[in-house]
Amino acid sequence: MQWRKTIQENHLQIDVLMVMGALLAVVSLFLERRLPFLFIGLLAIYFLFIRVYNKKMGEKLILVNPTRFTRVFVGEELHFEIKIRNHSVMPYMEGYLYFDASHNVMNHNYFHLKYGEWNTYRIPISIVGKDEVSATVPLKAMSRGKMGIRNIRYTFSHPLTFETVELAFDDHYDTTAIIYPNAKFVQNITKTHDNYFGEETSPFSTYEDVLQPIHTRDYLPSDSFKRIHWKASAKRQTLQTKVFEHNQNLSWLLLINIAVKSPLGNDYVSKDAEKYLSEAAYIAKHIIKQGLPVEMFVNNHTTSGPLHVKEGKGIGHFRRILEALAIVDVNNIYPMNSIFYLVSNQHMHSQRIIYLGDSDNDNRESIEELKTLGHQVFYIEASTLLPFAAKGRERHEV
Repeated sequence: MQWRKTIQENHLQIDVLMVMGALLAVVSLFLERRLPFLFIGLLAIYFLFIRVYNKKMGEKLILVNPTRFTRVFVGEELHFEIKIRNHSVMPYMEGYLYFDASHNVMNHNYFHLKYGEWNTYRIPISIVGKDEVSATVPLKAMSRGKMGIRNIRYTFSHPLTFETVELAFDDHYDTTAIIYPNAKFVQNITKTHDNYFGEETSPFSTYEDVLQPIHTRDYLPSDSFKRIHWKASAKRQTLQTKVFEHNQNLSWLLLINIAVKSPLGNDYVSKDAEKYLSEAAYIAKHIIKQGLPVEMFVNNHTTSGPLHVKEGKGIGHFRRILEALAIVDVNNIYPMNSIFYLVSNQHMHSQRIIYLGDSDNDNRESIEELKTLGHQVFYIEASTLLPFAAKGRERHEV
């Protein structure tokens, strides 16, 4: 059975009825009257019905529980249908279906009360025998994160004792959603033109990969003697020059710092953390639209270290970035200096890096170290992409 029963029995009422039945039995025997036995029989039948009803209650009541997963952005609505099938003739009348939903969604029509990080909703439902009822609940996404449904229970009045009965759903309700942050516009994102040697093929790059000759052409007097392809020259009986692949590194790396440091050096959540995540969503969307690879680090502590999305491109990769941004726990901070250490040691090829977050002295030194390794570093100021300045500038000029 799917349900766990809780019956609020009025033991005093039952005890009074039992005492009355016993007294009637004694009086009937003493006065030798048969009529009181009729009332005793009806009372026994009443107690029998109560026992049978309590035993059978909820046995053939089925809460339909399909696996459902939805992706939405903040401000959009998601809809899920609650469906209950009653395969018995036993009715459940004038009841209420309760459920808890994560605090990042809201429905004002069915809202009942708030309990910590969860909101409780209440829907009036009556279920007659051999019937099916359903209710579609629209929930508006209020903030990013995961959404889940829990603690489903159905309460109604017992038809024989009129006491409150609760049927609590005993399984996991498999309806979930993930709410993506809205992308916040960032200016100047299209005004980055510096190229680096890398693995992306580009006819406009000034860099050539000397390990990847793609074909040959006739030798010109201006060509370097080292570029002569001797085997091809011997085959064609005329000098041939190697033509190499033109490559550049067009990859991006997003570094997101959701923390600020106190005067004592402790990490606290930045008041602008949500803005940084929304700006990162916009930047990632722009990079993915250009068909370029992007990687992301967030100083959010996970079981495997900082939150990290490996380099990739395409719409599937963009979805992974959005899902990572959606689940960032701003109350679980990973040291930013450890992320800079990882980047310095693992990202040897020059690339573009965008830093989003507060920059204390330690972070500025780490960023300047990245620049010395050949990386081009940008930061976001007032939702504008700017190149990271040299050491000694004021914070607003960084």
